[in-house]
Amino acid sequence: MPGFNLQDFQDGHIAEVWDELKTRFGFDLKSWKKDFRAFLGTQPRNTPEADAFIVFGNRRINPVLNEILRRNELFPTFNKLVAYILNRNKPQQGVLPQTRSRAGKKPR
Repeated sequence: MPGFNLQDFQDGHIAEVWDELKTRFGFDLKSWKKDFRAFLGTQPRNTPEADAFIVFGNRRINPVLNEILRRNELFPTFNKLVAYILNRNKPQQGVLPQTRSRAGKKPR
């Protein structure tokens, strides 16, 4: 999936996604979590919860987000939200400190 490695998404990240969905989009978490639990119950027993959540998110949450944001129905909004959550606390590697001011001049 573009933007993140599925192995990086763990059960603990699910709560962070729910929090973002409530904060940014006003999702009724009680109802959505109930739907997810029902979906999870239809999955094979050996399916990790995090994997099932990604599938659920792409099937059920992504279309709602795209409708709210007036995006193309196939735009990967849910995947981008997950990538944001996975990457927001990671230190950026290979980024050099800025040595020029915004005006393009070197600091004194």
